[in-house]
Amino acid sequence: DGIPDRVERSKNIDPFNPDTDNDGLTDYQELYVFFTNPASIDTDGDGVDDYEEVKFALSNPLVSDLAGIPQVLQTLLGKNFYLLLFDRSNDRLF
Repeated sequence: DGIPDRVERSKNIDPFNPDTDNDGLTDYQELYVFFTNPASIDTDGDGVDDYEEVKFALSNPLVSDLAGIPQVLQTLLGKNFYLLLFDRSNDRLF
């Protein structure tokens, strides 16, 4: 899999499984491309798998997404995102 055995041992990942956490990203990709934890399906603990963040949500798997909303949408919506998120009456008057 391209990862030295000593690194696999130190990271507690399976040297015989190319995707220890079975999240869709290989251990090599997690260690050397995305810098995520190959032993954790959700490195940042936000409820969105590392693979989903990288491939579909266009998010950084190292940074937790606010309320499960991908960071790219937060960026596109900007300040309005936070207003919509906290507008309990849904009247858009803040």
